[in-house]
Amino acid sequence: MSYVLGTHGAERERLGRQHQIWRSDSQAAWQRAGFQAGDRLLDLGCGPGFASLDLAELVGAHGRVLAIDQSHDYIGHLQQQAEALKLPQLHSKTLNLAEPPSAEALGEIGTGSWDGAWCRWLCMFLNDLDPLLALITTALRPGGQLVLHEYIRWDSFSLHPQGEALGAFVRCCIQHWRQQGGDPDVASRLP
Repeated sequence: MSYVLGTHGAERERLGRQHQIWRSDSQAAWQRAGFQAGDRLLDLGCGPGFASLDLAELVGAHGRVLAIDQSHDYIGHLQQQAEALKLPQLHSKTLNLAEPPSAEALGEIGTGSWDGAWCRWLCMFLNDLDPLLALITTALRPGGQLVLHEYIRWDSFSLHPQGEALGAFVRCCIQHWRQQGGDPDVASRLP
């Protein structure tokens, strides 16, 4: 699994804009899940960490956020942001969530000790959900909350009037996802 659009500065900026668009919906989902000050939360597939920063603000100095992503570039960027914003409660780890975690990685993450997990737009890129779901069920404490933010029915993406260029774009994206082993409609299969 690799980043189709890259991990360079322009892509980070695009993801930042995308995060701002969805930010209030994300925060509302966290509130419904009961995420609060003092919690220990995972951000799985954190990318450049825009949601991680928000989660770190939410849990405050007595909480902890562990942001996990496979990109060294994104994790490095997030670490710089956490230091600049003085968020010592925000920690990060480079890990490929498409593969079963090693015993060492599980030991570093911890078992049964996390109050919640946030995972946005990761599942749709995974060929096999089992490694991610196993990590989540191992890491969360009993009663811990999982909040997933995934697309469903990506083929319904449209504008009015419907243009052929947009239709071709949607078909191309869906074909690429499926060729790489992903599923743009993964939300319909998630537990």
